[in-house]
Amino acid sequence: MSPILSIVIPTKNRYEYLLVLIQALLKSQKNNFEIIVQDNSDDNSTFLPFIHSIQDSRLRYNYNKNWLSVCDNCDIGVGLSKGSYVCMLGDDDGIMPWAIEFSEWMLENNFDAAVINKVGYNWPDVTSKVWNEAMSGNISLPVYKFSISNVNVDEEINNVVFKGGTTLGKLPRVYHGIVLKKRLDELKTTTGTYFPGPSPDMANAVGLGTCCKNVCYVDYPLIISGHSVKSTGGQGAKGEHHGKIEDQNFLPKGTKDNWTRDIPLFWSGSTILAESVLKSLSNTKSFKLRDRFNFKYLYASCFLFEPRYSKEIYAAIKEKYKGLSIVTALIGVSYFYMVLFFKRLRIFIRNFLLLKLKIKDKKRSYNGCPNIDAAITTIEAHFVNANSNWIWKK
Repeated sequence: MSPILSIVIPTKNRYEYLLVLIQALLKSQKNNFEIIVQDNSDDNSTFLPFIHSIQDSRLRYNYNKNWLSVCDNCDIGVGLSKGSYVCMLGDDDGIMPWAIEFSEWMLENNFDAAVINKVGYNWPDVTSKVWNEAMSGNISLPVYKFSISNVNVDEEINNVVFKGGTTLGKLPRVYHGIVLKKRLDELKTTTGTYFPGPSPDMANAVGLGTCCKNVCYVDYPLIISGHSVKSTGGQGAKGEHHGKIEDQNFLPKGTKDNWTRDIPLFWSGSTILAESVLKSLSNTKSFKLRDRFNFKYLYASCFLFEPRYSKEIYAAIKEKYKGLSIVTALIGVSYFYMVLFFKRLRIFIRNFLLLKLKIKDKKRSYNGCPNIDAAITTIEAHFVNANSNWIWKK
């Protein structure tokens, strides 16, 4: 019998997180799910004894020692899945035990995908450029409404295009989401891959946005978005999420050579997500959406978050706009820059009040959590104590 949910974990050289996550997931008494570990580490000899010690058919381990891009590694992992639904996690992320029951509910109600309002967790090794160690070992719970609503996928993909690929919005995605395997296979049939762009999360989300229709937004704690010192989230906290494209050896081969000339030529969160949107739209032949891509919003985001690359940003603007249209473009970029600046300022003030002045809501924040296993246990206890009413149990 096929499992209801496949939890796919692509990983590379991060066994200290992976080991904890596997142990946490295998605590479940349910048998209708599988864990697929797709390992591309340089050397797995120290990890193999742990794998061999586990006598549990729910765990499937696949090792590939040859170099793979992050998209290739993810592609293989998702391709190995046998579940009705697939959820892809990073090795420092987590998923709550009731996600399996929720997947059953999705199948009964014919949902293609679920977009999750995630819990945030920082591993103790994470420090922030702004907040130092104040966020280390911290669990941050959103203000949950405990509701499920329908997602207008067309509106969401248009919103992503309007914001220059700087947000995933509520697009369906296999990373930190739950997606029907049939829809994933449709995307691969169309593009040759589950991840038709250099950044797996955005490429997959935009691709699924062209083939998923019945999508729900789940305002429940189902997924934990973990940030460790080795993750992109950890890099972002330290202000290190940028660099030359050719130096990012996890990107697909030829990424720089095939880079869209209108996107600033450096690697950062904004640029790689924008490139992934455009590549995914091209690969799914969604050319009308691609033509509406808002480059001004992208340039504003780059100026705000990566001012050290101002030369590259200006070069991209000159490539995109010619003659007097450059002046009009810069006015638009300035407008969006101010919009993003004040949005960032509001977030900074909120974090300052919460962290620096120690104004904390004890119902939403836990400190000193040592790992993802403890985070899952803490969150589970929190919502059991809160007598949460799970709508799919009604």
